[in-house]
Amino acid sequence: MEEGVDRVAIAEMYQRLIQERDKEIDVDADVERDIETSRNFQEEFCCTDPFYIEQMEVIKASMPEDVTSGTVGAYLYGCFQPELAVEIGCTPACSDGLKNPDIEDCNIASYEKEGGELRKLNNVNTEEANVFIAENEEITLEDRQQLRQDGVSVITTFNQDGDSINYVLGESIDLDQPEYTEPPPEEEPYTWYWGWIFIFFAVMIAIGLAFAILR
Repeated sequence: MEEGVDRVAIAEMYQRLIQERDKEIDVDADVERDIETSRNFQEEFCCTDPFYIEQMEVIKASMPEDVTSGTVGAYLYGCFQPELAVEIGCTPACSDGLKNPDIEDCNIASYEKEGGELRKLNNVNTEEANVFIAENEEITLEDRQQLRQDGVSVITTFNQDGDSINYVLGESIDLDQPEYTEPPPEEEPYTWYWGWIFIFFAVMIAIGLAFAILR
């Protein structure tokens, strides 16, 4: 740790962020200022500096069971989630969050679909890619075209688990295959045939009634 860095101020800054972990990340100027300080600290001292590692252990020890997307907690704990169906380093929360010294950088192209926009999360270019899909979002034809332009041929989708920062495995999609569309419903066989028979008998009955009245 270089001289001139105020260890006490850094430690207090992380304590404030821990206390504000349930607050939305962009509604408080003080929180935004602390996160900016944290990013600068990370850029300069991650990830082998003993004091940086010490502060990350403090963060990890404070992690709650559930972390909501878009909160201060998402920034603090995004890279400290347990490894499940996806490498944590590839997820949106980790991509934007505090770096965990114990995990490797994501080595596969990763994207996030949120707010109607497809956003690339890293600078990795691979033919296979992860796509993290937020609630109420879907992969569109425009998204497929963007991915193909980036050189991606196969994607694995991950769907957001409610409003948390975690995702569940979706499906594998080959972008070289045409997009599936629901076929139109098949007409019931001979529907038209029975319709004409009904009309024929209706006409015959009407004619019979007419003759009966005329008599």
